[in-house]
Amino acid sequence: MKKIIITLAIAVSVILVAFIFSLFRNSEADPAVPIQPVDQFPIVGGGSNTSDTVGLGTSDGGTISVSNFITDADVVADPVNSGHYYLGNHFPLDGSTPEHMPPYVIDYIASSRHFNIGLFSEPIRDARRAAEVYLMQKLDIPQEQMCELQYTVSVPGFVNEAYSSIDLRFSFCPGSTPL
Repeated sequence: MKKIIITLAIAVSVILVAFIFSLFRNSEADPAVPIQPVDQFPIVGGGSNTSDTVGLGTSDGGTISVSNFITDADVVADPVNSGHYYLGNHFPLDGSTPEHMPPYVIDYIASSRHFNIGLFSEPIRDARRAAEVYLMQKLDIPQEQMCELQYTVSVPGFVNEAYSSIDLRFSFCPGSTPL
């Protein structure tokens, strides 16, 4: 039981460090791109977040219009971190110990429009591929647009120490780490 709690604590710590890293990286990478709070998402053809379409920021400062996934049944708001949303898999939100470690967790940070994808099972190649397929289907965009998103793919050391300090990127994108 203690091992599971320690493992969960390490996983949460790694995800938090990745979030902080991505926030600093995004703010330093292009200071001309404003960080927008969740209630100021760029909306295509509407005036509120109840619109069917939202704009996601890209690494070059552009915007990709996608379906408003925030309102989907499999998207859960993080009760602790306002403006963070888990797409699909997530750890128990009540702080309890998970029965099984999910293969991946996708956290969307609304203020920076950044996706943090954590891989939590071996082989990490399969976990990354499953996360890629899920996110591509959720956003309904092709691989080329997936590569343009603001995102990080990481793995904690307790899952795979060799890849723990690397942003793996999506497997089909330039600069990705082969697994």
